[in-house]
Amino acid sequence: MGGLRYLLLVVFLTGLLAGCSEGEDKVVYFADDDPAMNKAIETARDTVPVFLKALEEGTGEFFIKAPVLDADTIEHMWLIDIQVSGSDFIGLINNDPVDVTNVKLGDSYRLAQAGISDWMIERNGRIYGANTLRVILDGLPED
Repeated sequence: MGGLRYLLLVVFLTGLLAGCSEGEDKVVYFADDDPAMNKAIETARDTVPVFLKALEEGTGEFFIKAPVLDADTIEHMWLIDIQVSGSDFIGLINNDPVDVTNVKLGDSYRLAQAGISDWMIERNGRIYGANTLRVILDGLPED
């Protein structure tokens, strides 16, 4: 990964990992049929067992990206403090919503493991997963 891209990833993830406060969230929009983003979501869903194993080991910081539905609008939001309940994930909304109004920062949110849009683990200064973030970064201009 190029130096600038890596720096942008570090800055972006540092903000994500530190939590978001009002006005800081940046929303990046993709078409519902974007092939790269849909492949990233598919990869995240296919590799949930990897996330579950790491979560069970308990080493690192764990995040799930959830598609939050509000009427006809979907906003993909990060969850923290992840727990497993049967075949569901439960976590706290870690973004200020932009397009949905049925959740807010800090709300508890539950979703089926099979319905996630992404997962991410930060461990020892390294990021694992984060497939959708990689698509976002790939779309950034070189400058």
